[in-house]
Amino acid sequence: MAPKLTDRHLTYYIEPLLANYVGEHVAIRYDPRDMAEIRVYYENHFLCRAICSDLATETVTLKEIAAARVARRRELKNRIRKASSSISSALFPYWFCSQLS
Repeated sequence: MAPKLTDRHLTYYIEPLLANYVGEHVAIRYDPRDMAEIRVYYENHFLCRAICSDLATETVTLKEIAAARVARRRELKNRIRKASSSISSALFPYWFCSQLS
């Protein structure tokens, strides 16, 4: 079983062929709309597809992916605004004092 770390838990993808590659570095590719299946590559060659039985019946629409990206982008912009506001307010007194001298 090949574990994949998701938001808060491990998801296991099963493919018996992967037992031969324990300890080896492999590349994983996936379609974000279908997280039930991952494609595994070894030395840039396709090795197998592994399936997560827990996710096999679930799908994510492109609209859900786009909405999640927009929400994340807004969250990051707000964090940047707050951080830059804090930085400028912390620097303003220094700038003001240096202009007086």
